[in-house]
Amino acid sequence: FKPRRERAQTAVMQLAARESALRKASGRYDVFAPADAALHLPKLGVNMQDLPSDDCLFEASLMPNSHLRIRALPRPEAVQDLRVGAQMFVAELAPSGGVSQSGWYP
Repeated sequence: FKPRRERAQTAVMQLAARESALRKASGRYDVFAPADAALHLPKLGVNMQDLPSDDCLFEASLMPNSHLRIRALPRPEAVQDLRVGAQMFVAELAPSGGVSQSGWYP
């Protein structure tokens, strides 16, 4: 799982950097659900083909404390085929900028 896991983590951290830059420039984050990621990621300058989208779904959601939570969620078929583990990588961005916490969660 290690190479695929590293790609998912790198992708989330890349999205975190893009979202932080957007927040600094416009004062807002771009939130999106997994189904809408293909529409929103190009706005952030991210090409879907550069992400491990065969293994993960990506989302960005605003939390009640105004932090942005970005997640790489394993696709069920990728877990069934043993391409990835049943864990998600999560990064939270503080409103002041930067990642406040990140890691793998079951």
